[in-house]
Amino acid sequence: MSIDKIFEEQPRYIRAIRGFWMTNPLTVFGMLFLLGVIPTIYAVLASSIGDVVYYMPAADGVTVCNAEAIKAGDCIEKQVGYAYAINWWPALVILMPLALFFAFDSIQSMQRVFVDMCEQRMFCDLEWGGVESEGLVTALKLVVRQIWTAFAISGGLVCALIGVAIFLDWYCVVHMPLWLNRPLAGLSENLLTGVCSNAKAQENDWSIAATFVQGGTASIASKTTPPGWIANYAFSAYVYLLLLIELCILLAYFCFIFALSFSIYNINKQKFNLRIIPNLLSSDGLKRMGFESFEPVFRPCVYATIISFLMAFSMRIQNEYLRRDDYGIIYDFLFEDIAAALKSLTEFSISDPMSAIFGSLENARKIFDVGLLEDPNSLIGGPLVIVVFALVSVALGVVLRDAAREAKRSVIKALAIPETANKVTDFYGMSAEDIQEKLMTIQYWPLSWPRLRQSIRMLSVGRLCFIFYRIAFIWMGYVAVRWIQGKLSDSDKQDVGKT
Repeated sequence: MSIDKIFEEQPRYIRAIRGFWMTNPLTVFGMLFLLGVIPTIYAVLASSIGDVVYYMPAADGVTVCNAEAIKAGDCIEKQVGYAYAINWWPALVILMPLALFFAFDSIQSMQRVFVDMCEQRMFCDLEWGGVESEGLVTALKLVVRQIWTAFAISGGLVCALIGVAIFLDWYCVVHMPLWLNRPLAGLSENLLTGVCSNAKAQENDWSIAATFVQGGTASIASKTTPPGWIANYAFSAYVYLLLLIELCILLAYFCFIFALSFSIYNINKQKFNLRIIPNLLSSDGLKRMGFESFEPVFRPCVYATIISFLMAFSMRIQNEYLRRDDYGIIYDFLFEDIAAALKSLTEFSISDPMSAIFGSLENARKIFDVGLLEDPNSLIGGPLVIVVFALVSVALGVVLRDAAREAKRSVIKALAIPETANKVTDFYGMSAEDIQEKLMTIQYWPLSWPRLRQSIRMLSVGRLCFIFYRIAFIWMGYVAVRWIQGKLSDSDKQDVGKT
């Protein structure tokens, strides 16, 4: 059987979509890195848009930071330049290109998975016919067609939704203030109607820095020169368009994981004249018996999921910072309270223990702060992260594990029926006793990393960190320490072995 027939003998629309996703992942990474680094270099070296500071009201009753309010200390200097936007340039320069590298690599690995599984005789028809069966070729063609069709439909719908969401965000938060040359806070209520009526979406940052004027509703700091209107508009339009394209491709990729899982589920339910069976001759040390073939598809998916979480988390942090009137520097917003809490634990006062205890409790409360949770992006991003996590978890923890479990069950069931027992032993070239003995050792989890417990832990901690955002940094520190300890421990073992 030629595996090429399974992929090449498909409708034209499938070959066209597949052709796009066959682009070299390194080419994808390089192109997107270049497209992301260009605006970053421009913002830092050639424009003031990278270092925008404005006065934000920090006292009750103050709406405009004029000279009197600034002198009275009722306003803080807020750093909102592109260089400080941790949800923009890190995503466009590093995270998104890396996530899409793994996405393209994952999809391209699917063909290799089918090749490996055919060579390992992990596909057979319902009558235990092997890879030489023409009916098996037809069934695999239908599987591939269903995968790419479901991928195209679900990916198209997701891209349409993302396109509408990004466009509305751009139109209301960036286009309208720049076009009218006023920050959103300075627009009249009759201009904030319909899709732009959500006042919580208002943001004063680099994207509308040209509207900042001294003494206005967003008063530019004296040491900052606002960018020109045309430059600001073109820059904002470029990065938003780049984000739109990359986000559509990334979320469409997760639709591929859905489509692949959907097709594997249908195979398990015998919707095709096809079944997946274990490879009893597999040399895999984890006893996955051929199901390790799925790892080149799903391990990059795990990496892309982790990176997607980091991007959603950075968006959550940045949008929270933009709306807080008690921090002017984002790094103080992230780490100041954590440092104060750790310091309070080491400075317990014997002379005034109650004050020390209450001070520690107050600092601890700040660590578990959930923030304002007012901006629409975070309110949408949170559920979206959970949906992606759930999708990958279902794909790995349910569909693939069930596929391995069903593969084992179908072989054992066939061995128990005299009419099919001979077919199974002939197919494997082994005795029934040897087949059953090997099947008893099969492991259902398809990945070498992360393992099942690690996946559950990552999922739980990820959800927790998205809500209690400062815990994430404590968790990162803990993971880093454990990783360093593990490396040192490994080095010690190696040294002992050498001596």
